[in-house]
Amino acid sequence: MAGSERRSQLARTSGGREEPATSATDFHLLPWAEVDPNESLSLLLANREHLSRWEPLRPDSYFTASGQAELLSTVQQAVRAGREHVAGIVVGGRLVGRVALTGIERGVFQSCHLGYWVGAEHGGRGHATRAVSEVVHFAFVGLELHRVQAAVMPANAASLRVLKKCRFRSEGLAEAYLNIQGRWEDHLIYARTAD
Repeated sequence: MAGSERRSQLARTSGGREEPATSATDFHLLPWAEVDPNESLSLLLANREHLSRWEPLRPDSYFTASGQAELLSTVQQAVRAGREHVAGIVVGGRLVGRVALTGIERGVFQSCHLGYWVGAEHGGRGHATRAVSEVVHFAFVGLELHRVQAAVMPANAASLRVLKKCRFRSEGLAEAYLNIQGRWEDHLIYARTAD
């Protein structure tokens, strides 16, 4: 597809909205170290309530410039150590979300965990699906991992749709799997393997 080509057709989102379809060049994953910290903080603050149903309890300091700088430092250390790969989801030059491979283990396991989110105003447009598809391809081809696993709360229908579109298989229910907002919540386990 031509890099500078823009489509004039409209794309219907899952919410019924019609918006200009994005071309291949409008979407990319940006290494988290290259994401503008002010832009990431702004996106996080705008989506604090939206994300709170699915996230662990966070101290107020997490939602500050210094808290995000600390997170960036932690991510950079983990990336250098080969334990994580984190990227911003950028559409039309704007940061709209984040996708991450974490807990990368080598040896006989060759596996990692997948996490992702897209801001509320950007949901239902396929951005999370595309980001997950690209990062999973990178996990298998670039990192030569064998398995990518994701855990999703049963009520998170949007996230479950993303995993199904990206050909993850259901592996069952993990009871009291993660502490979300101070409560141990059940999660559905999904995975893909390189084969």
